[in-house]
Amino acid sequence: ADLRTKVAAGEISEEDARSRFEEGEKRMWSRYRAAEMKQMEMDSKPNETRKISEEDFESATERMAEMVRSGDLTLEAMLARIDAMQKTVVGYETLDRSNARAMSRFNYLQTQKKKRAHRAEFERLSGMVERGNMTSAEMQERLVEIREQSAADPKEKSDPAE
Repeated sequence: ADLRTKVAAGEISEEDARSRFEEGEKRMWSRYRAAEMKQMEMDSKPNETRKISEEDFESATERMAEMVRSGDLTLEAMLARIDAMQKTVVGYETLDRSNARAMSRFNYLQTQKKKRAHRAEFERLSGMVERGNMTSAEMQERLVEIREQSAADPKEKSDPAE
């Protein structure tokens, strides 16, 4: 709730509001300084790749899918970014390719990535049809092209470490 509103309603005193504001401001600047320090630390190690968790990876792919839906990013650009990001996921380089469970999880994540990307592209194209920027037949042709490209992708047949 807004501190001014609480003061006006008599819920808190002006001194209490000022104190709360100053505490919040201190926390904000503390987080800001910590983020700057972390960024400076990352900048000082340009040859080291930052590792991300699976949750961060999933979150980033969801955000990119939203960008594809809104037309701010192409499907191809999203897939390229995801391929580059995959190598930064914690545990990717130590993925035991002889371990069936690990490979199953890796393949599941690959499939989910594709599904999100294709769903985002479908929604983007549907929006274009609704706005009259393309016909339904053109949309279907584009979806067939995407499916064919996806099925013919040589990366799908290779070792995930390559």
